[in-house]
Amino acid sequence: KATSDVQSVACKRMIVLTDRPLVGEDGLNLCVVPPNATEPPLVNLVQVLQVDWAAGTCPKGYYLIHLSQACHASDSAEDSTAVFEDLEKVLSTLLGHSAGEEGQRCCIFRCCYLHQPRRVDARWSSEGPEAEILSACASGRSLVLCEDPSAVPQLLAGQELSQARDIFFRAPIYGAEAPSANEFLQKPAHVAMEEKSSALEDLEHFNEQMQDASRAKP
Repeated sequence: KATSDVQSVACKRMIVLTDRPLVGEDGLNLCVVPPNATEPPLVNLVQVLQVDWAAGTCPKGYYLIHLSQACHASDSAEDSTAVFEDLEKVLSTLLGHSAGEEGQRCCIFRCCYLHQPRRVDARWSSEGPEAEILSACASGRSLVLCEDPSAVPQLLAGQELSQARDIFFRAPIYGAEAPSANEFLQKPAHVAMEEKSSALEDLEHFNEQMQDASRAKP
């Protein structure tokens, strides 16, 4: 029954790349658009997550926006032409609020897809020569099968991180030298450099303020 419940839930997703923020400012921003926020109302609420260079997702000056709406798998199959209508509506509203008439111009790229987890036991066909090759790769862990991410909750990591960590540490490429814990999901180099540069600038500004305050004393 649990597997059936997972398969009955799907998630409509849209990924948008812009050159200006649509939700808040820099950093990670999240908002929830309730059904009655638009006219006509949305079928279900839409979650909007905005990230930028600080999360290592895109170059500085650009923003990556994720829009998602949970639905029943059967609903998404009824009218394929209107599957992403609510997401398009929310995106148009956000673009209008952030940039007015020029809103569409700041949208550089967008794509939509339906996220519907497959059966946990779904594998390749056991017939054909490729089946033996894939099975051998899986036995040697050069190929690892993972469960599909859950459709809901839309923006939270479930078992994916623990599975990725297990794959990383058990990969057959290290030999006798096992990786250390801090090597998993290392911070992108450009983010670390930006943070270091920003910290130095803040320190220099603080020192200047202290020097100015000292010179101002009678």
